[in-house]
Amino acid sequence: MPLAYGDFVPERAGARVLIVIESANGVVLAALAITVLFELYGAFRSREESVVALDALAGASAVQLLETSAEPDMGAALKETFDEWRRWSAMVLESHLAYPLLAFFRSSHDNEAWINSFAAVMDAAALVISSVEVESAGAARLMFTVGDHLVEDMAVVYGLKATPDPIIERGEYMVAVGRLRTAGYRVRDGETHWQQFAEIRSKYASILNQVAQFLATPPAPWVGDRSYLPHRLRGRRKKQATNSV
Repeated sequence: MPLAYGDFVPERAGARVLIVIESANGVVLAALAITVLFELYGAFRSREESVVALDALAGASAVQLLETSAEPDMGAALKETFDEWRRWSAMVLESHLAYPLLAFFRSSHDNEAWINSFAAVMDAAALVISSVEVESAGAARLMFTVGDHLVEDMAVVYGLKATPDPIIERGEYMVAVGRLRTAGYRVRDGETHWQQFAEIRSKYASILNQVAQFLATPPAPWVGDRSYLPHRLRGRRKKQATNSV
């Protein structure tokens, strides 16, 4: 049966070649579309597997992650988590920057969001680097390096502007290190260590908060809309008063 458009049948050789090419293009484009869909789903599934696994360990809380890892029967859970999320960050760095649409694919589980889980592991790494003495400090630094690369590239791709702000208060930090001391960690909570933690968190916190708010993710302890904090309310009122003068 000759390839054609309904009642129109090509008779000349050139027209027949053109029809064959056109028909082949349709098959190729359909195959490419199916391939891209499978690629997107594969990247989404790989991303969510680590999110679900982390939820069982810590939810979206850096402090809970460290507390759970300090339990006697957890062994090398903290190092394994940092290693897994270092690989996860590299995977998301490649897949989500190649297909930015993936960022909008929400988790199929309630109260879970990839950006919240990523922020929790980044916060845990920042606490370890600045304030907590653990054997997995090297793994935390490696994870933070790859994760910070992911944050920087997200800012470029999504047109976000970072601000040098840790977005948590000293009091929240003190509560966190107090819980970690109770869990059995050796912690360093002086002014120098708070400043170091604040400096480290300033590298990624504003970008992750912007992404979390833009994606309307479920609330997490240190991620999302934190405009309700007292010092931010005072800053907002001062700015309004200055503009009204």
